[in-house]
Amino acid sequence: MSEDIGLNHAVKVAHRNSFSVVKASGEHVLKYLQGQLTQDVEKLSENQALYAVILNPQAKAITELYLIQGEADEVVMICPQAQAV
Repeated sequence: MSEDIGLNHAVKVAHRNSFSVVKASGEHVLKYLQGQLTQDVEKLSENQALYAVILNPQAKAITELYLIQGEADEVVMICPQAQAV
């Protein structure tokens, strides 16, 4: 199911019960995430979301996620619900 939420650009929202939204914010949030993910977070912008995998200290995959630029120093991450702890 998707819906048009009436913004300047066509935006579709897909409802997925198995995913969660996690927000991280702060002055150094991108610097912190840079070493944790498989993507260059400097490429994240208001027009460019990123698909990445979060890694443990041994560089093994923990889960996949999507990163979206939020407001100010905020990053919105969409990940499988089971991993949003």
